[in-house]
Amino acid sequence: MELVAQFLPADAPDLAVRAAKYVSESALSFGLTTIHDINLSPEDLRGYQQAERAGWLKVRVQMVPRVRNIADAQQLADSGLYTGFGNERLKLGAAKFFADGGMGARTIAIYPPSAAGETNNFGL
Repeated sequence: MELVAQFLPADAPDLAVRAAKYVSESALSFGLTTIHDINLSPEDLRGYQQAERAGWLKVRVQMVPRVRNIADAQQLADSGLYTGFGNERLKLGAAKFFADGGMGARTIAIYPPSAAGETNNFGL
């Protein structure tokens, strides 16, 4: 994805706040009252905060920040934020930390034997 992303136009400055509003409205339309949004970038976290301040969140949101490496984890720890930080509408939840791929998406690197039913799939 990163090979292609460098050629895409920059996101609109208000994309994250509009996305938070849309996600909230969509979740409510399905009858959901609380969502957990995982793998959020700092821009996504700010978008949720701006949407909450504007009164656009229609559901409760547990935000799960993305942690790609030790530096991200340290930056998050140094920020002073902690699980449960927020209010009744918008809270910081757990952190999403990737160490490898995932079994469900069959992207985790595995040793032989291969993934069940896929004789040559050893993941990425």
